[in-house]
Amino acid sequence: MSRPSTFNPAIISERLTIDRLGSYLEDSDNDLNRALHLYTWNAQIAAAFLEDLGRLEVVLRNRFDDALTEFSISTGLAAPWFNQASMFPGKGSRHILKVIAKAERRATRSGKQPSTQDRVITELGFGFWR
Repeated sequence: MSRPSTFNPAIISERLTIDRLGSYLEDSDNDLNRALHLYTWNAQIAAAFLEDLGRLEVVLRNRFDDALTEFSISTGLAAPWFNQASMFPGKGSRHILKVIAKAERRATRSGKQPSTQDRVITELGFGFWR
């Protein structure tokens, strides 16, 4: 862990709070320097995980789009699938259609025209796919 010349473990632990550092202190036999090292290591691991999760999100989103496109075509619906209200029956359909409309607006921001399927899919957040 790289430490600036003003590194002061006591001040850092005060700012983070002992409650937040509790499990790190426990795992390091109450050695504050080791606890802060573990805290930093945990943050680095979390950041690395988020990087991979971001890649997974893109791959899943694209596969979902491929599957929904194939389904839409096989059932005689026009492309793109997300412009077909019949793809979204049930209680949440109005909300889903609003989310898609917002994604379509974002896909054309900064003068990008026309809105392409890839741009719209990119603008649909990970939560959309649940």
